Amino acid sequence: MPAAHVAAAPPQAPAATAPRAASAARAASQSSLLGALVANGYGDLPVDDIIYLKNTGITGDYLSSFVKAWGKVPARELAEARKHGLVAEYAGRMRAAGLKDLTLRGAIDLRNHGVDPEQLRQIHALGFGPYTVQDAIELRRYGVSSDLFRGLKESGFTQPELRDVIQARMNGLRAEHLREAAKIGSSLTLRQIIRLKQAGVI
Repeated sequence: MPAAHVAAAPPQAPAATAPRAASAARAASQSSLLGALVANGYGDLPVDDIIYLKNTGITGDYLSSFVKAWGKVPARELAEARKHGLVAEYAGRMRAAGLKDLTLRGAIDLRNHGVDPEQLRQIHALGFGPYTVQDAIELRRYGVSSDLFRGLKESGFTQPELRDVIQARMNGLRAEHLREAAKIGSSLTLRQIIRLKQAGVI
């Protein structure tokens, strides 16, 4: 009776394949960072700064996208942005929002406070401001949205004091209250309308 045919077992991969692959991935990442540094004008960085960037988590992709969105910044500032989780997309959108004193440090503060760049862009597009970084943080702290600014503009308040806008938000003033107050006349100030809201008149 013929012997049963036994299929040959496939050759096993060498045990060192995984460590070699990880080493190759690390080398590619380092090479990508070095290439991005040169391509974005950081080719003359001291070795210590290059190592610091790598240890901070800067990759070639992060560096290239950040420079594209924001522009070239000192290496240490770039590392600071990375440590605070500031990504290129947010930095670029915040730069386009129109703040009048925005710096990279300011963008980090705005990100740490959860400021929405789209809200700022809409507020500025309505004709208010331009506001400062600290103004934007205050607006975020008190939950002032572009909707309130839109209502203010519709009611003829084009450049109200920021503290009055915040006070309006704290008292729950909305567009319908502004329209109700307009029935009394157009001579009312925003502070007077806030008082009417506090008194329950509107």
